[in-house]
Amino acid sequence: MMVHFTRSFSPEFLHIRTRLRALRILIGAKADEIHVANPAWDLGRDARLTSFAKLANNVESSELALKFLDEYLADSNWWRANYSPMPSGEDMKIYIVEFSQFAKTALLQLGFGAIESSLRVFLRTLDPDACNGSTAEFQSVYEHLLRSVLPELKNWIPALNLLRLLRNTIHNHGVHLHPKGKDAVVTYKGREYDFEHGSSVDFATWDLLIDLFTDMTEMLAAIVQSPEIQSRVGVVDPA
Repeated sequence: MMVHFTRSFSPEFLHIRTRLRALRILIGAKADEIHVANPAWDLGRDARLTSFAKLANNVESSELALKFLDEYLADSNWWRANYSPMPSGEDMKIYIVEFSQFAKTALLQLGFGAIESSLRVFLRTLDPDACNGSTAEFQSVYEHLLRSVLPELKNWIPALNLLRLLRNTIHNHGVHLHPKGKDAVVTYKGREYDFEHGSSVDFATWDLLIDLFTDMTEMLAAIVQSPEIQSRVGVVDPA
């Protein structure tokens, strides 16, 4: 008798897919709004627009991964048609969970990269000599950008701190390790997130990542529409 997992797994994945789709639409809407207001900006080269495109591409890929997971991997008929010998029901469950973790990690890593690369370009544009030409560690880059150059936007720093610390756990398979053995605590949306040195992080949920990248979208829009960035003739994205 074939086991079909869609009924037990799809409510969770449908929720995530719905939120990823909403995030992708938000990113696109912000980019379109800014481009309409600034038609002279080069859609394919100006960092004020490519910053949204890079993030949108990663979110869309995550949405596609969840679609594949929910509509194919969660269906034992797909495994029967594509794998020999047929995995057991328990193995299929493991593969589904592992693929979900893989997709979530990809969103964290690549989405973080999209944000980091854009903020480095913005700081290099506004303060070319700061943070060793924006090549220093990322924390110093975004703190200088948002505390010293654009201080009216410093409220985004906690979200960036949380995203950075989550991303850093990827280097240690989900464990927070600090070079000096330090713990860290970040307060985000009224909740404290504890990073204990040497301990694994168990709160990196899809919902948390989507919340963070939703905030990153709003942050990018605020930076791009700041007078300091808005007034520049061109902000070239080297990527």
